[in-house]
Amino acid sequence: MKTSFGKSAAIARINAGMSQETASELLHVSTRTLSNYENGITAVSDQTVYKMMKIYKTQDLGWNYLISTSRIARDLIPAINFCGVASGALGLEISTDEFLAIRKDFNRICRDDVITADEQTLYADCCKKIKALISNSISALIANKEKPQTRERLTALK
Repeated sequence: MKTSFGKSAAIARINAGMSQETASELLHVSTRTLSNYENGITAVSDQTVYKMMKIYKTQDLGWNYLISTSRIARDLIPAINFCGVASGALGLEISTDEFLAIRKDFNRICRDDVITADEQTLYADCCKKIKALISNSISALIANKEKPQTRERLTALK
């Protein structure tokens, strides 16, 4: 059964227009090893993931690897939207506007280093807006800059 990372690696390779044979040559691994990575049979090293990111020209693969292999990353790194440049820019603009709308409330709540009981709900809402801003910032940074995502590409390995 394919792991989340293995499936993402296979999709990234397909999106890059590469066969397993071509990709395995560029990664300096056997076709069988690459197949094992993509099917979740063999763990992938950080160095190999880095090579995949460069060869497949996709940074989102690195995000997926971190989320797939590290509980710390899953807790600290926000969910992101894999998108094209236009969608990434729009998401960032929307979340920036939402943050700016609550910025003064957030600063007022935080200025004394104490979150009182009556501030908890507003503080939680501010934190959600900040997390959305971080998520959309990362999404915009790693947006697919070369090819728009298509349903066919994203579901190629289902």
